[in-house]
Amino acid sequence: MGRISHLLLALSCIAYLSSCNEMILSKQVKEFMDKTIVMPDSLLVVKGGDIAMKESNKLTHPTLIVYIDENSCTSCKISHLIDYTPLFETAKENQKFDVMIIFSPKEDDYNKVKKELILRGLEYPVYLDRNGQFIKLNENAIPKDSRFNAFLMDTDGRPIYVGNPTQSGKLWEIFLQTLEDIK
Repeated sequence: MGRISHLLLALSCIAYLSSCNEMILSKQVKEFMDKTIVMPDSLLVVKGGDIAMKESNKLTHPTLIVYIDENSCTSCKISHLIDYTPLFETAKENQKFDVMIIFSPKEDDYNKVKKELILRGLEYPVYLDRNGQFIKLNENAIPKDSRFNAFLMDTDGRPIYVGNPTQSGKLWEIFLQTLEDIK
């Protein structure tokens, strides 16, 4: 086999594997969108340096969940919370959706994360899940793939969009279109 034949074979294999991965992801998204996400009762809310218990787990608007699990670098994620400002501003302007950024740090890091969030004095709420209740309640609903750590769900807890709209212009456009389709 010549070099060109090897190259074509390699490219064919890559295209095939990419196609298989897309099919698997598509199937995961479809299965995920058939699930219902349950919100825990025991979340703390940190906003503007203040801390309080979340009042209700009932959703009044479609809600974009950004879940930061215990395996994430929480300090890194906290330092990038500013990236979500346009999202919170959009939510405030159009009042069609809410945003919930949920941190679920390791037990050993919980107080450090809480202190860091309080010191930041963010003007929008960030939620703390001390015991990992969010993921425990949704263990069989949310895939382990980190691409599912951000999703928009309707008021009944059904996912209607998957992805973090702050990650790319294309995801932002799809997110905004999804909001338009909700009407």
